[in-house]
Amino acid sequence: MALPTRVYANRMTRRRKILFRVTLGGASVLAIQLIVLGFGAFGATTPSSERILPAPASSAIAIPPSIQGGASTAGGVPVNLSNASVPLNVPVPTRLRVPAIGIDTSVVPLGRNPDGTAQVPSSASFAGWYDLGPRPGQLGPAVILGHVDSLTGPGVFYRLRSLLPGDIITVRAGHQVVRFEVSRLVTYAKNQFPTAAVFGPTPDAELRLITCTGAFDSATGHYSDNIVVFAVRTA
Repeated sequence: MALPTRVYANRMTRRRKILFRVTLGGASVLAIQLIVLGFGAFGATTPSSERILPAPASSAIAIPPSIQGGASTAGGVPVNLSNASVPLNVPVPTRLRVPAIGIDTSVVPLGRNPDGTAQVPSSASFAGWYDLGPRPGQLGPAVILGHVDSLTGPGVFYRLRSLLPGDIITVRAGHQVVRFEVSRLVTYAKNQFPTAAVFGPTPDAELRLITCTGAFDSATGHYSDNIVVFAVRTA
């Protein structure tokens, strides 16, 4: 027997409302799932800058024991290091500025690890000067090291690779400001780092800025290379 028209219409209206609510509820659940998946994907994505550097107590840059004086051998060729640190009236460096890439950072003194490698800064937010070599402004190559990045983001030397020959670097030491001009940038594999060429004697006052670069090995927590900025004193 056919239902009266009014009763049939009321039932169909109720069914449409129920279907609409079920569809809306399903859409809401799907939307929430997509949002959760979106946040999950975002949280699982590691930005390229968030890579860990070698532990601050270690470095792949080997320093000859005789870097403070005497002679060393690089590839069988004697290297005279006796004038690598000629004393001059130059205070200890405290600040480094590289306007071309936005660096304006404090500088702390660093030495050498028991295994003969150069120490690196304990934080990615400042740079370190190798205090067993010349001070910036003295005859020879003053060396300043810094991290390229850390777990919290870019480090103080993150943009070092963007420097160009002719860019200016200044180092504050006491009341003095020593000015250097970039001459070249060179990338070296860490297992082939030319210690004598970087830390060895020079005929004038020079500066080296060093950080990590190249491929990052997540298994070891190390980069494959070092980038070295060579600069010569101009004032």
